Amino acid sequence: MERRRHGTRPLYFAVIFACVGSITCERTAVETYDPQLNVYSVLHSDHVSQSVIVDRTYRMDEPAGDFIDDALVILSSWSSVDTLSFDQGSNAYWAYNVVVQPLSEYSLTVARDGFDTVHAHTTVPGPFAIIYPQHYDTVTFNDTIVLTISDSAAVYGVSFGDEFGMFFEVPDTSDSLMLIPLAQVFSGWSPGNFFCRIWVAACDSNFYHYYTAYDHDPEKTGVTGGVG
Repeated sequence: MERRRHGTRPLYFAVIFACVGSITCERTAVETYDPQLNVYSVLHSDHVSQSVIVDRTYRMDEPAGDFIDDALVILSSWSSVDTLSFDQGSNAYWAYNVVVQPLSEYSLTVARDGFDTVHAHTTVPGPFAIIYPQHYDTVTFNDTIVLTISDSAAVYGVSFGDEFGMFFEVPDTSDSLMLIPLAQVFSGWSPGNFFCRIWVAACDSNFYHYYTAYDHDPEKTGVTGGVG
């Protein structure tokens, strides 16, 4: 349930074909292309409010417009159904007081006149624990982060403070522990003393395929009826 947005909006074509020496072919492709809803959402277990951004794809000769603010957006689980409201300040739909539960299934429905309805589904990864390092431990580049394995996690995202960005690691599900050597994360950095926060997230398969699995369509992971 995710959507990627850059400085310019991506263009999507339903049909790709060879066209030689004729501008008429290009015009036909543009005219027959049907725009789709483009949805982006990442559920965060450490947030009590969840957001969904709704946009649309565009033809090549069509200028991009504003985000869609009049869609019907419903986030549901076995225990709750929330109809999200649009906030002009953030250009997103929001569900408040939604605490994402480990191993729970969530569904997202986005409907808007003139477009196919988007359906998305995910299972939240299970809980896990950081065994090493503990709070305020001193570590070196030769040390290894040790985690317990999270059920249903397709990938771990590891961040070492803002200056180090995000590092992704795919777990070996045949083992009960996840080992992430610090040397491969800090490759290229000079030794020294510094303080930073280690942040670890267990991510679902939708997140993994959207951002890191290049053998899948990166704009359509866990989503039907549109892109995202």
